[in-house]
Amino acid sequence: MRNKQPGVVNGWAAAATGEILVDEGLKLASYLWPQQGRPLTDAMSEFSLERILTDAELLAPTLCSLLRDFSTNGPVSPAAERRDNDLILVTVICMLARSRNGHSTEFQTTTCIYLLACGASRSQFDVLNHAGFTLSYTSAIEKIKQLGAERLHKIIGLAHSRAFMIIWDNLNIAFRVGEQRKASKDHFDNGTTATLIPLYERPLWLSTSVRHCVLACRTRFWACKNASIVLVGALLSAWSW
Repeated sequence: MRNKQPGVVNGWAAAATGEILVDEGLKLASYLWPQQGRPLTDAMSEFSLERILTDAELLAPTLCSLLRDFSTNGPVSPAAERRDNDLILVTVICMLARSRNGHSTEFQTTTCIYLLACGASRSQFDVLNHAGFTLSYTSAIEKIKQLGAERLHKIIGLAHSRAFMIIWDNLNIAFRVGEQRKASKDHFDNGTTATLIPLYERPLWLSTSVRHCVLACRTRFWACKNASIVLVGALLSAWSW
């Protein structure tokens, strides 16, 4: 039939394939829609491109097959051997799902956190957001604040349930400006980073002692501008009890 009526057969095949792709697109968009109320910490820790690609091939076999045939057609060049075709495929699938449904952002949520950690500029966020690769800069800031709030809640729970140790250090981050002006110059931002380490083999009363000592030191050294001195005194006093 195709030899005698290629236009009719090809048109029917294209229409049938289009209906299949529409159904598969809906399934993919629903799959990549983050669950309502799911902690961002869980989404980040469970994120896996291999899992997404495996599930996508089950939910949308026709789409994945078409994309594979399109991207790997012809002899493999030496440059292509150095590329991860599966990585390209799953990235395109996630971008297409975002184009289909703006709420299908499981992939984009992770990429926006990564780009923010790498110091990507707002203009870079704008370009990649319009391409469907990541969320906007504003959304990235909201996500990082949400992630920080979730971890802070976790830290408070640990501090109330067991002994812990705190490690902190000062940071000096350099910010360079391509063309310096009076209102835009090279500068350093100073800050402090801290890590809480639970002490699972220490008795619970030690954690309570630390909290009481911190409160006492805050009352005693309320005029001290260096919070690190207060914290060191509190921890050393608690360990000596």
